[in-house]
Order: sequence, then C-alpha cells, then structure tokens
Amino acid sequence: MVAAVRRKQAVADDWREASARVQLGSCLVALRRYADAEPVLLQAVPALEALRGATSERNQAGFRALRDLYANTGRAADAALVQNKIQPAKP
Repeated sequence: MVAAVRRKQAVADDWREASARVQLGSCLVALRRYADAEPVLLQAVPALEALRGATSERNQAGFRALRDLYANTGRAADAALVQNKIQPAKP
C-alpha cells in the first residue's frame, strides 16, 4: 500500500524506478516465479525503453529477462521477438 502511494507520487519520468523494477523482474525470473515476473517486466521494460533507450544496459537486461521468461514458459515465438531487441555483447 505504502509503496503504491509512493510510486504514484514519484516523478513519472524517473528512470530509476523503472530500472529497479527491471531488476526485480529479472530476479523473479531467476527464481522461476514467471507469473510474478511477467507483469513487472511488461510494465518496466517499455517504460525504461522510453526513458533511456533500447540499448541501455539495464533495458538490455530487461529484454534478456523477458526472453528467458518466454523461453522457459514455452513461448518460443515471443522469445524470438524479444531476442531481436537484444544487442550483441560488447567486448
């Protein structure tokens, strides 16, 4: 409840909240809590993409988490769509 109120009071274009939610979603995927992770990532990834761009490292982590979620829940077509947004690793 308190967290929800704080989120509403936060500045709408604060990329740090979206970044934290991407991290939360990534952790939930790692814990195989896919049903919990999906709505978090589906909200956070596009928000962060709009604020920081698709190539930001944190957004790339969000794309990877979504890809893994889809791959591990048998949604290969969705995983392939997200895979197309993932940039090659920098040397």
